[in-house]
Amino acid sequence: MGKCLICGKRGLFLKVDALGRCNECAQKEREKEAAEAREKAEKEEQEFESYYSNMLFCLKKLQEDIEVDDNPIEALSIIPLIRDKVNECEVLKAEIHNPQYENKLFDKLIKSITYSDDFSRKYGIGRLEAFDIEVRVNSISKEYSKDEIFSDIDKRINAHARFLNNIIKSIQNSAAFQQKIDAIAEINVEKSNTNHNKREASELEEIIRYSSITAKTCFERLGDFVVIDTETTGLSPTRDNLVEVAAIRFENWVPIQKFHTLLNPGKHIPDKASAINNITDDMVADAPAFMQIIDSLNAFVGKSNIVGHNLPFDLKFLYRYGYDFTANKRRYYDTCEIAKKTLKKPKLKWDKDFDEYVINYDCDYDVEDYKLTTLCDYYQIRDNMFAHRALSDALATGELFMCLAKDRIGI
Repeated sequence: MGKCLICGKRGLFLKVDALGRCNECAQKEREKEAAEAREKAEKEEQEFESYYSNMLFCLKKLQEDIEVDDNPIEALSIIPLIRDKVNECEVLKAEIHNPQYENKLFDKLIKSITYSDDFSRKYGIGRLEAFDIEVRVNSISKEYSKDEIFSDIDKRINAHARFLNNIIKSIQNSAAFQQKIDAIAEINVEKSNTNHNKREASELEEIIRYSSITAKTCFERLGDFVVIDTETTGLSPTRDNLVEVAAIRFENWVPIQKFHTLLNPGKHIPDKASAINNITDDMVADAPAFMQIIDSLNAFVGKSNIVGHNLPFDLKFLYRYGYDFTANKRRYYDTCEIAKKTLKKPKLKWDKDFDEYVINYDCDYDVEDYKLTTLCDYYQIRDNMFAHRALSDALATGELFMCLAKDRIGI
């Protein structure tokens, strides 16, 4: 006689399974187990979707732009925030490699791959937009590899962490350079009503000769000079105006005084110019006109030699709008031209595919170009995050002049 161990039913012909259950009880148990399995699966799916959504949220937060204050000293305050983001990179990598979800995440990522066209889809060349990476099927299996995709994601996150650390380093270096600027004694810029006549900038080409440095030049005698740098509304001295002028006096290669003022150009500063120098109409609304500070600038520069990077550009603007620095005999040193005689640029080669000359990076060279930012990188003078402001560029040019002089003379 059979007996069900669940409900206790007995019968001569009662059939029970290996677990001692009658058909009815076995069916109920199976239905109960199926319901529990569905509930468990639904719960696991909800947990995974919550995990996946949280991961994408963290990723989006990491990729948000970081607003850096124009003043490098003030920008120091956001370093803790950036460091938090660096730490979040490691947290995100740990979440991605969570053993509980790794396989399901891989399946989810495969489904989210996008393709640019049918060719890309056919050959498995896609993108994971969330991580901004390209993915390809394995060359042997012709399928996407979990290890390869996860490795690519790790590399992308590591690259972002390096980017964030570089921002921290840039802010710290820029703040240190700004502190050097702030430590230089500043003279008071006096305004005057003296009338100064405009001149033709083209006259300077006949008046000024730029000095060079050779192995026989006395390094010590070069060390007394004034660096001048300007910011303008554009590139043409005849159409554009000055919006900032800075000068730094060096004695025995040490910066000892600075002259600085914003200038009201008397018209709107083009957005293109503001994007470069970060000077806006509001910033110069109460600033003096250049004509009003010429006497003060002239008194500061005096009879000193003048140094600048791409110096003809600055001198043409100053001369055009009334500052006649040619009244005194002096030497003029253009660090851009000196750099061209000191450092090698890469040679060009003909590219048949592009039908033009391109840089030949295989040849021996020092710098790609002779921009002030490039040369500052080469000589490790400053970080260029806060470049293109007159005082910063003036101090950088003064230090660049010393570096170039040492190289030219062989010190």
